[in-house]
Amino acid sequence: MAKEKKPSIVEQQRGRIHARVIDEENGLRVISGVRGVRVIDRHNRMLIMEDYLPTLGRIDGSIVIITTEGEIAYDGIKGFYKHQHNEFTLLIEHEQDDQKEMPPADDETETD
Repeated sequence: MAKEKKPSIVEQQRGRIHARVIDEENGLRVISGVRGVRVIDRHNRMLIMEDYLPTLGRIDGSIVIITTEGEIAYDGIKGFYKHQHNEFTLLIEHEQDDQKEMPPADDETETD
């Protein structure tokens, strides 16, 4: 049996996960050198790292992609994510716009 080669310290610091983000506005964005992905949802909180078990899920919250250069945040999104074989894919179905204000519900309207 051949020994499996361990990644060097430089490879570990660089990050071996590749992320693909797909949305309507920007199309496909590929991010290399990802060290981890933080998933924050009202149902889950998880940190996906290198060689993490295969994961498939729906997101209604935010995802932060942690790279060697910094963090890339996707806040207020709805969509789906998949992680398998150090490939993370995020399909953004809907992105909430923070600048748009929702009108008050009928029962919240002030009456004089």
